[in-house]
Amino acid sequence: MMRSVSMRLPQESVPARPIPAALIPLLLLVALKAVNPVGFIGGAADDSHYLDAARCIAEHGLCVPTSHWWARLPLTAPMGSMLALAGDSRFTVSLVPFAYAVATLILFVANLRFRFGRTAAVIGGCVLAWTPILSGPALQPAIDTPELCWALAALLAAQHGLERRDPRLAALAGAAFAIAVLCRPTALALAPATLIFAPRIPRDRWSLLRPAMLAFLLVLTIELAGYAVATGDPFLGWSLSLHHTRIPTSELPAGFDLSQNPLLNMAYVQAWKRSMGIEWFWPLDPLFNLLADPRIGLTLVTAGLLLLFGMSRKGDVREPLLPLLAGAAAVHFLILVFVLAIDPKPRMFLPQAALTAAIIGVLLPRLWNQGHRPVVIAALAMLAMRGIAVNYVTPGIWQAEARARQWAAAATGPLTLEPLTARVLPFPPELRVLPVHGGAADRRAVLALVAGSCASRANDYPRRDWTLARAEGFARGEPKAMRWLRARRILLEPDPPLSLCLFSPRV
Repeated sequence: MMRSVSMRLPQESVPARPIPAALIPLLLLVALKAVNPVGFIGGAADDSHYLDAARCIAEHGLCVPTSHWWARLPLTAPMGSMLALAGDSRFTVSLVPFAYAVATLILFVANLRFRFGRTAAVIGGCVLAWTPILSGPALQPAIDTPELCWALAALLAAQHGLERRDPRLAALAGAAFAIAVLCRPTALALAPATLIFAPRIPRDRWSLLRPAMLAFLLVLTIELAGYAVATGDPFLGWSLSLHHTRIPTSELPAGFDLSQNPLLNMAYVQAWKRSMGIEWFWPLDPLFNLLADPRIGLTLVTAGLLLLFGMSRKGDVREPLLPLLAGAAAVHFLILVFVLAIDPKPRMFLPQAALTAAIIGVLLPRLWNQGHRPVVIAALAMLAMRGIAVNYVTPGIWQAEARARQWAAAATGPLTLEPLTARVLPFPPELRVLPVHGGAADRRAVLALVAGSCASRANDYPRRDWTLARAEGFARGEPKAMRWLRARRILLEPDPPLSLCLFSPRV
């Protein structure tokens, strides 16, 4: 009698799916915003203009732009659609900016992984997420991140198109870059910066430039045709962008001639207010102020020092693309500052943050493998501390907004909003129905959100005619570690705490 033998077939092993390379950088971004979810700022800031444009789109469809802010449809159009679908609130206004920040990180990691591998992509993505110039305004309507996002989309399509000799991907790259230009014409400065990589493109791939250019011109032509049909002026969007310097700004000295053309105009370069107050030698001041600014400077300086160390005999990192990345960042900087003569604030140099984060991402794992682990640990620790600290101390207004709603609901008499406060707190229904205060002759009570103390507004409401009925401050606590960093000028001085003030006229 034969014994039955049970036989088990060996199960085929299924390889575990790797964690997406962008997951860790995205989690860092979410964590930074969860700790301090600063979003819409309003007042005189750019996001107030983007909100106005989005509200017009939500109510009327596409609106004829009245300023260069309104002409930036890749941001305002999806914002308007979101407001129409989900309602007008501080939360819904932050959704499109945050989606752009997430997409930017994903595309940055994808580009870096394609060229340098997974490890470099993960580290570079973390460095970019830690850089406050990206993570800080991730919930705030601004055009800087959308411009970089579409440029990174163009770069990714171009890399794959060159690799596969695919004209469709080349056309996609051209269309994406055109949308980056529609975000803001400063994106055009990226084109000459990329010429530094031209010698590395094989001659038989240059034919892909034709579909890329055709797609680029097609997208721009569609925009021109749209303006021509809507307004009769096909170049309205470009005109608004090129003449944006005619808008009065506190970033230029009083009496400065705003009618000047900024292109190649050194008067603008010399006159722009320095973000960090460094005024030594005007051609170099924009660079010195950028390097000293905690919102971006540490990423730039770290990349420069690591590149010098990595290319030295001791570092011995041989990667010919890294100096080209640094060169592209330098060319783009020079074009923005000296050709376009833009206001050299850190937010304008998000491409530099991305290029230097890429350099750091490539160098750190190679230096680690070569035994330079203290250098790697120190660099990552500094970048992480800077990212957390700067994001943490950025003031938010959600507490003040909640208290303003309570005061408005409890008001027993006529109540008005101080004009700037009406643009800082434009979302709560209890506040939107309040009229704006009409000046000295208006004898109704005034609700004002101010930077600093309520006493600082005594000149606006003279004490013999007005009384400060209520006041409350909203200061954010600061850990000892941050005070230590601030004492050593590693962090900026904090913005003054917000105060909510209720001024009433004396009877």
